[in-house]
Amino acid sequence: MKVIGNKFNGGRYGFYLGLTGSVSTSDLMFVGNSIENMTVAAVQFTRESGSTATFSNVTFSGNQIAICPYCLVVDPSGFLSNFTISGNSFNLAANGYSCINLASGSIFNISGNTFHGNGGNTTGIGVALGCSNGIISDNTFNNFTASISNNSASTVVKKHTVTGKATITTDTQVVGDGANFYTGWTYVNYGVTFSGDVSFVCSICDNPTGSALSAQGNDDNKSRGYVVGVSVTNGIPMTIAWQATGVLA
Repeated sequence: MKVIGNKFNGGRYGFYLGLTGSVSTSDLMFVGNSIENMTVAAVQFTRESGSTATFSNVTFSGNQIAICPYCLVVDPSGFLSNFTISGNSFNLAANGYSCINLASGSIFNISGNTFHGNGGNTTGIGVALGCSNGIISDNTFNNFTASISNNSASTVVKKHTVTGKATITTDTQVVGDGANFYTGWTYVNYGVTFSGDVSFVCSICDNPTGSALSAQGNDDNKSRGYVVGVSVTNGIPMTIAWQATGVLA
């Protein structure tokens, strides 16, 4: 089956695969589609009640999904295997739930995708205990409560990038030895916990006159970073764009 180059806008589901009967089948290419404004999920993979069939060999690539409470959902029946989710853009609805929600699934790879949340208690990728033999790597996450929730012992999570914005307001005066300026700082929560080395990079978005970043780094628990700004003027707000990259714990 091939679903390629379509536009789906509005409804309950953009694509719903509901497997019935007992005959197992395979092969789906879902590529280059745009799905928006679904009320339940953009894409749902389900084995209907009473069915014993299985499905395998799925390529889900190059799709754009936005304004849905769930972007891609796999039910808990354990019927889906051998699937790849790569190179997609996921933009969750405001106060949505999860971009990718795997209640089951085996032998899968989720890599090279971009995820964006829009408020609420949200998850980028959710992997349940019933999943097995998966690899998750090199995805980019922005504005999630949890970028990845992995409860599968045999699913490996590799390097990832998380991004976000924060605000610093200079509110503490520093004087002495010829210095006379104001400083402020803040923590930024990554939404994940890294292990090993973390690359944490910050820049000022609005760049107010006489302002600069003076320090940045990772907290010891590697789930948040800190950034310090300085200005010649008291009470100056600075919008900071940050990016953290590393191997997840």
